[in-house]
Amino acid sequence: MHDVSGVGQALVDPSGNTLYFAQQETGGMIKCTGDCVSVWVPATGTSAETKAVSGLGLMKRSDTGQEQLTYQGKPLYTFKLDNGPSQSKGNNAKDSFGGMSFTWHAATTTAAAAPSSGPSSNPSSAPSSTGGGNGY
Repeated sequence: MHDVSGVGQALVDPSGNTLYFAQQETGGMIKCTGDCVSVWVPATGTSAETKAVSGLGLMKRSDTGQEQLTYQGKPLYTFKLDNGPSQSKGNNAKDSFGGMSFTWHAATTTAAAAPSSGPSSNPSSAPSSTGGGNGY
């Protein structure tokens, strides 16, 4: 956990990058696949790491078989456009991949309200794998 400006106590990966979840991924359903994972990178971990924070767990991705970190059952991701620790450019971001719309939120352990402003994009088609030009 790390204090992220405007977000509160957010979950972070070992490098200090903010972890996010998609509002649309509930009940252990992973919907961010294909081009989506080129922008929202699945957070990986070990069972030892999940013991560090209450609510952390692991689930197997159906598309790659990789173990992905979860928080309170929600799959976690890092955001490619966060340029280092304590950034939260992906908080409240909206985007679409393969015809599915996503709304992303920083995974927090505090009740602090996240700012309502944030990057928004609604491309008519899936973005390129470079993630460039998506309105972020």
